[in-house]
Amino acid sequence: MINRSPFPVPRAPCPVPRAPCPVGVNVRLTNAMHRISCLIACIPYDVRSASRNAAFQCTRFSKSCAEGRLRGHWGVSGKRLRRKRAAIRPDPGRGAASAGNTATPPYDCDPSEEASVMPVNDESARGFYGADAGEHLSYLEYGSIDLSRQRKNVTGFLLHQDAYDFYYLSRYLRDIFVYRDVIADADASPKRLADAVTRTAHGSLPNLLLKYAALCTARELLPHGECLRLCETGSSVFGIIDELLATNAALGGLELRSYLERAHFVGHEISELMNRTTEAIHPNMAFSFATDARAKDFLARRLAYDVYYCMSVCFQYCLESAQELAAICQPAKLSVLNQLPVSLQASRPVVLATGKRGVNISLSEFIDGVAQLDLAFYFQHSQLKYYEAGEVLRATRASEAHSTLYLVGLVGRPLWVETFISHYARIHSQLEAGGVPLVSSLTKWMPISDLPNSFGSTSTESYI
Repeated sequence: MINRSPFPVPRAPCPVPRAPCPVGVNVRLTNAMHRISCLIACIPYDVRSASRNAAFQCTRFSKSCAEGRLRGHWGVSGKRLRRKRAAIRPDPGRGAASAGNTATPPYDCDPSEEASVMPVNDESARGFYGADAGEHLSYLEYGSIDLSRQRKNVTGFLLHQDAYDFYYLSRYLRDIFVYRDVIADADASPKRLADAVTRTAHGSLPNLLLKYAALCTARELLPHGECLRLCETGSSVFGIIDELLATNAALGGLELRSYLERAHFVGHEISELMNRTTEAIHPNMAFSFATDARAKDFLARRLAYDVYYCMSVCFQYCLESAQELAAICQPAKLSVLNQLPVSLQASRPVVLATGKRGVNISLSEFIDGVAQLDLAFYFQHSQLKYYEAGEVLRATRASEAHSTLYLVGLVGRPLWVETFISHYARIHSQLEAGGVPLVSSLTKWMPISDLPNSFGSTSTESYI
C-alpha cells in the first residue's frame, strides 16, 4: 500500500543537506517537503549518459538514501524497487562506466504513483548521438506543478531522439495547419500571411521570402517541362511546401500546386517519425529521404538537386568541416543558407541547447571552397549577427567559448544568384504594397568580398 500522505513518517534522518528547493520555490522546507525536494531533484535520467554526467546527478543523494526513502517513506516494496531499477539499467554496449569513472548513476526516485518513464529508442539515440552521449542530452518532461504545496509531478519523460520528435513534430504540424488556413482563405492577402507567420514557431516573414524567391528563380530558369528538385537539410515534415503555397496564395501568384506535385523533394532528415509524417500529410508529393546524421554520409549518396535550403542549427547538426558544406552546394544551381553560423577562426565544436553536438564551420575555409567551385557567394547585409565569445547565442541558448557570426547567404551559379536577388526585391515590394511593413535593407545583397573587415575585436581582413 502506497503511503499517499504528504507528510510521511520519517524512518531515518535524510543524509541530504538542506538546500534551496530544486524547483525554484524559495520557501523554508519542512522535513516532509525536504524529502520531496530531494526526490524531485532525482527525476530519472538515462544512466547510459548520466553515469558520466555530474550535472544530471544529485551528487549528495546516495543509492542507499534513494532505496531507503523509496522503501520506508513511500512504501515501495523491494520487488517493485528492483523492477524500477531494471527499467533504467544501463546498456552494456553504451554508457557503461569507463575505467576510473565510479560515479553513481541516479535512480528512479519519483514519488508519484502515476509517474512513468517512457521507453528510450536505443537505435535512434545511437543513430545521432553516437556511442557516447557526452555531457549533454535532449529530454522532454510533461507533468504538473502544485504551487500551493510546491510539488512537481512528472507523468511523462522522454530522452534523445524520442524527446526531440515528440516536441518538434507537434510544433511543426501546428505551423502547417496555420499555413493551410491561409491557403484555404479565398481572401488571402499579404497582411493575412504576415499575421499567420506571427503564430508559427519561427515567426519570420523574411524566411518565407527566401524560400519563395528560390522557387520563383527555379521556375524561371529551369528548362520548360523540367521538374524542380529541391533538397532541404533538417526538412522535418517539409513545411516548406505549405509555406510556398501560402505565400503564393497571399501574393496572387500563378497556380503552384500542380507544379510542386511534379517536383521531387529530397529530405535530409534523421527522424523516421518526421519522414513518415511528411509522406502522410503530403500524399501527392514525391519524396526521397536521406537519414544520415553526418554530411559526409549524405554526400556519399551523390544526390542531384537544383535548389538546396538549410537553416541555422541544422548546419551545426550535420557538418564537421567547411569543405562539406561547399560539397553540398556544388550540385545545386542555387543554395540558400539561412542564418549560417560560422567561426571567424578555425572550425569549432559547439553544444546546442537540444543536447546535440555540432560544429561552427570556418568562414574562411568555406569562402575558399566556394571559390574553387567557381560559384557566386552573396550575403544579406542587414542580417549579419555577430556574437563575441561568452555572449548568449540566440540559436543555441548557450554561452560559447568563441566568437560566432550568423549570415544569410546565397551560393550558386551567377545567373541563378542574380535572378534570385531580383525576385527577392520584387516579392519584398509586393508585400509592402499589400500593407506589410518590411525593412528596406533586406533587399541589399552583397558579394562576400564586401564582408566587413572586422566584427567586435575579431578581424577578418586576413582572408577577405
